[in-house]
Amino acid sequence: MKFIKKYFEKFLKSYFLLPHIWVLMIILLFSCLFLILSIYYKDVKPFVSSIYANIFAGLLTGVVLSLMSSIKAISLYRTESQIKWLDKIHNECRKFLIESKKIYFQKKFESDVAKYDAVYDLLCLGNDISVIISQGQFNDTLPFNTYKYCKKKLNFDANEQQDKNALLRDDIIELGSIIDSVDCRELFKDMEDAIFKLNSSVLDKKRQLEIKVKAINLT
Repeated sequence: MKFIKKYFEKFLKSYFLLPHIWVLMIILLFSCLFLILSIYYKDVKPFVSSIYANIFAGLLTGVVLSLMSSIKAISLYRTESQIKWLDKIHNECRKFLIESKKIYFQKKFESDVAKYDAVYDLLCLGNDISVIISQGQFNDTLPFNTYKYCKKKLNFDANEQQDKNALLRDDIIELGSIIDSVDCRELFKDMEDAIFKLNSSVLDKKRQLEIKVKAINLT
């Protein structure tokens, strides 16, 4: 029961402002009103009752058409929201991959502290991706669960990756002042591989969704 209530609340927050939903609700409201009036006047004023019954029948057709339109609008809104969110993840991945290359090819840093700061900043950039995905599941304005979506559709477990990132952070902290002797490419190999695969999956999924949007708009 609690799950159903939570799902219903999330549905309202995500889709309630769509104009198609408002139109459907208004038509449903008038349909119920004229149905009640038709039943009320059935024995008292049969002619008036028949008028209300005909109006109700017409509105019922409108309900069916509006329902079909609402389903299309919800599907389109959900798909476009996923595309927009995937764009955000792609930009975060791209930011990490660009920055990692800068560090890998930088032959010399001003000091060990400067290299340590650069390495730690890169770690934070990579971890931010998992945090955004994991925390997104608590954003009720999004019409989908970002964590479950990534795990199922993109084969990326943000919580599991955060645990790996925490271990990498411990390794970096432990290295401390001797970090200058460490190969950054080797240090970030697992994280970079995971983010590179995620980014590829994001771009593939985005292309699929863009095709879906075109198909929905054609119907």
